[in-house]
Amino acid sequence: MTKPKLREYQSFNRLVKTLTLATGLWPVSKPSPSYRVLPYVNMAICTAVIFCIIKFVSVNISNIHVMTRGLGLGTSFVNTLLKIACVAFNYNDLVEMHETLQVLFNELLSDNCIQDLIMQKLSAVRRLSSVIIRLIFVTLISVVIPPSIFILRSHRKLDLLGENNTEFIAAHLKALPAIYPWSVTSVNFFFLCQYFFEVYSTVLLSCVHSGIDSLFLFYIFQMMSELRAMSYRLEILMKHDDYLKVIRICVSKYQKLMRCRDILQFIYGPIIVWMLLTSAVVLCTLTFQMSQIDNINFQRILLFIAYASSKMLQTFLYSWGGSILTTASENLGKSIYATNWAGSGDHRFMTSILIMLSQKPLVLTACNYAVLSVDMFAMVMNTTVSYFFLLQTMDQKNK
Repeated sequence: MTKPKLREYQSFNRLVKTLTLATGLWPVSKPSPSYRVLPYVNMAICTAVIFCIIKFVSVNISNIHVMTRGLGLGTSFVNTLLKIACVAFNYNDLVEMHETLQVLFNELLSDNCIQDLIMQKLSAVRRLSSVIIRLIFVTLISVVIPPSIFILRSHRKLDLLGENNTEFIAAHLKALPAIYPWSVTSVNFFFLCQYFFEVYSTVLLSCVHSGIDSLFLFYIFQMMSELRAMSYRLEILMKHDDYLKVIRICVSKYQKLMRCRDILQFIYGPIIVWMLLTSAVVLCTLTFQMSQIDNINFQRILLFIAYASSKMLQTFLYSWGGSILTTASENLGKSIYATNWAGSGDHRFMTSILIMLSQKPLVLTACNYAVLSVDMFAMVMNTTVSYFFLLQTMDQKNK
């Protein structure tokens, strides 16, 4: 394997680890007490934000344009809460899967014959993950920075007029569409705590979304690489080889992959189901907001493109990840069938191959509700269009 490919894999691994480690979601075999508590603290923060956004939505429910702004972001925070909960409540299973796949993949890296083979999909996986991460953090910047710039400009104008601007700043400097149980009317310690809370929760949303989504793709890549390596070993299987040993190793590894598949879909199943139910709503509300804006500025365009693109790519990530894993598993079945077992005359070998052929391909499902494939992505896009026209109809009736 070339060194650039190895460096690319290590860079991808470090990126995923950094994002998940910062939020307490990276699988560590012996975590410290503070590290184990961190996800639960973040869950409490997300819950508080969700209730404040629900209050904002309920107050502005008659104004569809304002209401949809809070609804879209509130849905994203519920998604963040769900992702943290699914990982935190199944942390031991996640550690088991991580350590199993890490051992299997390190064995592949030590085999010079298949290193290039297993790295063929790495660039596509890493680039998709990197694009989503960049879009999510562009969205973060578009949400947090503009209110501060607006306040600074207004601050200068009010200073020139000789007016007190602390009440103005306290009323307008908000990163989230939320209504809190308390009222802050001036720039003081409580105001700074509130603004820090909003900024932290927005950063948390970005790190959790990008980290957990990239972690899913990281595990898919490792499982797919193992399946490709098994296919290669069976394709070059010769009569003089110790075929029973090769088959025994392949069966043992396939059983481990099946266990990892079960853990992966158990942890990510609720996340994917929620994504299927809400991605169309979020994309629809974003599109509707843009269609209702008379004066479109650069910041709004940037926010819309980054946020909408990240939501679409997140849906595509899970759909494509499930498809490439199933394809690699089906290719393994073809390699098993092509071992010339029928004409070998070795009944033990033929029986072993027949048993292997009886295994179904690895297919990822979301809570037995949907199979992860690219068809799932098309379904979400169609639902988005339907919801958008429904919102337009409701808005016209209100007018």
